[in-house]
Amino acid sequence: MLNFSESLSKELVASGITVNALVPSVIDTPAKTSLGGIEFTVGFIDPWTPKDQQNIANHGGLLIHAGEDFWFAGQGITVTFKGAEPGGPMPGIELAEEGVFDAQGKWVPGRRLNGDQTHQGRHIRLPPGQPQIQKVRLYWYR
Repeated sequence: MLNFSESLSKELVASGITVNALVPSVIDTPAKTSLGGIEFTVGFIDPWTPKDQQNIANHGGLLIHAGEDFWFAGQGITVTFKGAEPGGPMPGIELAEEGVFDAQGKWVPGRRLNGDQTHQGRHIRLPPGQPQIQKVRLYWYR
């Protein structure tokens, strides 16, 4: 298996991919970015880890938009999302799974995430101290 950064670089070579890097300078301040008509808010405080036990070096990530899929890579981030257009349709989680890229750059899915891991579809969480990649497909509803 490729290491974390090598596995991402192979996938990013493909066309039509947009990447936003999110690295906190202050752990208490969420970052906002838009990709694919969706506004993402990225929190850097892990809600399940006591705040005094969190180290800023364990928080940060990438949001990648490739075709109909989003890839969240990193650690110590909690990502929420909403439609970028006020009053427009809302995005929901259709699919969320952990995985890795093999030596040929092919996605190898791991654990499928459900409501327990996505807080009933309200967020994507990458725990601190556990660098990982999650593939997420969203759908739209009104």
